[in-house]
Amino acid sequence: MGVEQYRALFMLVSGASLFFIMLLVLRGMSRRNQGESALELKSEEGWHNKEQLRIVEIVNESETIKSFRLRRMGNKPMPSFLPGQFISFQIGEDEKLIRSYSIASSSESRASLVVAVKALKDGKGSPWFHSLKVGDMVWGYPPRGHFVDPAASSGRRVYVAGGVGITPILSMILTHIDAGLSDELHLFYGVRNQSDLAYHSLLLALSERHLLFSYTPILSHDESWSGARGYIDLQFVKSKVPLSKQEKFFICGPLPLIEGLTKELLDEGYSEEQILFEKFVSPASFDPQSLPTRRALISYQGQSYQYDGRQTLLEFLEEQGQEIPYSCRSGVCGSCKCRVKGQVTAFTDSGLTRKEVEDGYVLTCVSLPEGDLELV
Repeated sequence: MGVEQYRALFMLVSGASLFFIMLLVLRGMSRRNQGESALELKSEEGWHNKEQLRIVEIVNESETIKSFRLRRMGNKPMPSFLPGQFISFQIGEDEKLIRSYSIASSSESRASLVVAVKALKDGKGSPWFHSLKVGDMVWGYPPRGHFVDPAASSGRRVYVAGGVGITPILSMILTHIDAGLSDELHLFYGVRNQSDLAYHSLLLALSERHLLFSYTPILSHDESWSGARGYIDLQFVKSKVPLSKQEKFFICGPLPLIEGLTKELLDEGYSEEQILFEKFVSPASFDPQSLPTRRALISYQGQSYQYDGRQTLLEFLEEQGQEIPYSCRSGVCGSCKCRVKGQVTAFTDSGLTRKEVEDGYVLTCVSLPEGDLELV
């Protein structure tokens, strides 16, 4: 079921008539989605590298977040993706300026997909994206990402979103609903003010329509808000949902939210496998120039190079003529990961799995050497 179908419904009806009409529309949407999900990709329609996508709809979801509905050229069906994944985009004409934005639509739909972009004051990608219009074209790479919740998986879930972290979680929720809910889904969504609540009407409608889905928004800086106020922690979650320690938690948002709640859950007895998270960090916060100049010997593919500066490992090796795979260049997609012998300063490891971190992998696009280093 698509976001836009619900939105059209809200424009037509209100009050007591909403439920009856929604029920009829939802049944129709379900049948249409089954048709979309049945679309099969021909071999020549695969999406293997960057590809031009057309913007067919733009919606203001909040004061700072816009959603962009995208279609492939020739109306080819979208490739399958897992709810929670993202797409990396080339920003403007600079092939090395790449930004990644989460998919906010259901993976059950194949005709198009939606990404959401939050405007950042000092950003390079979001101002450009927010300047685009319906009909404009963008270069996008195939969906990627480890923060996923496949529709086929089962079990009770607790979703926790902070700010624009709602976008991949919305994709998870819509996908589970489209596939047919069989387990409880509980969403906790924290923002500062009412104007920051993206998809609020949609989430309210979903919670009223589906008994197995609950939605609890909480605002930290809005005195006019009549609902829950404050910040999301384990005590707040437990006050709304009885927990059994069998749930799986999906957390997406700023670092303090993720670190704080993850620690509480581990202390409570939840295992690491029950806690999945994705950190939303602005690429503008990656500032190697704020660090002191470093000297090191970097070894890669049988060659050694003298490092003297503040470049990321990816930038440095590119200057030496080495070709390192990359996509987002902001520590999200994981394309540039390498295993290293030595120590690095890393701005983030969000593009790596826990196992990859334990095995010594780093993201070269956001890592600087602390001393002599070998990439293997």
